Amino acid sequence: MAVHRRTALGITRTFQVTDLFPNLTVLRNLVIACLALAGPPRLLLLDEPTAGLSPVETRDLTRLLKKLDPAITILMTEHDMDVAFDFGNTITVLCQGQKLAEGNREEVRNRGNELSEGEQQMLAVARALFSNPHFMLMDEPTEGLAPLLVQEVGDVILKMKEGGMSILIVEQNLLFALRVSTETHLMSKGTIVYSSSPQELWANQEVKYQYLGV
Repeated sequence: MAVHRRTALGITRTFQVTDLFPNLTVLRNLVIACLALAGPPRLLLLDEPTAGLSPVETRDLTRLLKKLDPAITILMTEHDMDVAFDFGNTITVLCQGQKLAEGNREEVRNRGNELSEGEQQMLAVARALFSNPHFMLMDEPTEGLAPLLVQEVGDVILKMKEGGMSILIVEQNLLFALRVSTETHLMSKGTIVYSSSPQELWANQEVKYQYLGV
């Protein structure tokens, strides 16, 4: 969307790499912004506003943002978690473009033992993703989860696959395993007894009855 159209909608933003007028003074940069806006924005997008700032500058910027009109909605992308927790009302944790956690400051700061089983599983996945792995091992990721959370864990796994990650899952939930896998291997007493595609396994009634009781 063109800048002038975005501005007319009451949306403005900053960039991690600043797009200032380098040959103009600070005052003139601000005057141009005032003339362009012709009114306060309704939505302000901030892309890592504290990148490259000193601790003092970061503190001053945070104070400035807190003084803005509460009617302005601010969406901030920020790596400095101290800034995010100090400023944000709702915090969304992203990794490789995937939403791994969301909540208010208190919810995101909860201790691991204060989370539900599903939330603990999602936290374990998030923690593993921070190393940007190419290969992940998952041991029964749906153990003890409610059906809705099983669906959410599956969605995360499928997104990781779409991103090119290889994943080896040990799982007893057949339908879940068939949904997220591209290859399946049945094990009995530590030995692989059958290997196929998920579709072939689902169609093989004899194997399902013998090894899975289905």
